[in-house]
Order: sequence, then structure tokens, then C-alpha cells
Amino acid sequence: EEVLIFGASTARHGYVPTILEDSLGLSCYNVGEDGRNIYYYYAVLASIFERYAPRLVLLDLTTGEMAKNPVDFAKLNKLYPFYYSHRSYC
Repeated sequence: EEVLIFGASTARHGYVPTILEDSLGLSCYNVGEDGRNIYYYYAVLASIFERYAPRLVLLDLTTGEMAKNPVDFAKLNKLYPFYYSHRSYC
């Protein structure tokens, strides 16, 4: 897709791809997923950039993601099956 939307629950439930498609005239996909963080999206976006470059990437961040808190690696568990084939992102 030409436009990708990244973010946790706010992005997943707050952005409607069809509305953006109508407004921008570009294809759009919502990659947002509940409970994920910026580290998760970095890995997903890095793998997407290996295949193609979207025209626009929308990243919805919360204030909690910008705080100086320890990384919650449990939120990355969905990526574990891809760890060894994509180690360059680690």
C-alpha cells in the first residue's frame, strides 16, 4: 500500500483507511495493533522497507512510549518467530 498507519490501539481503532484513501487518493493499510510499542513497529517497518518504500508512513505514538521507562520486551513476542531470519534489526 502507498500509505501505512502504525501505532497501538489508538491507531488501530482511530484511523479508517478508506477515509484516508478517499481524501489522499492513495491506497492505505492500517498496520496498528493493540498493545504494541515503537520497537515493534521499527522491526515491522524495517522489514517492509526491504520490499518497497511506502509514499507515507503515519506513526501514532503515545506519551508513554516517549517516557524513560524500561522496554517491555513482552510486547515484541509476536516477532520471535522472525528473530533469526531478521537479526539485522536487533
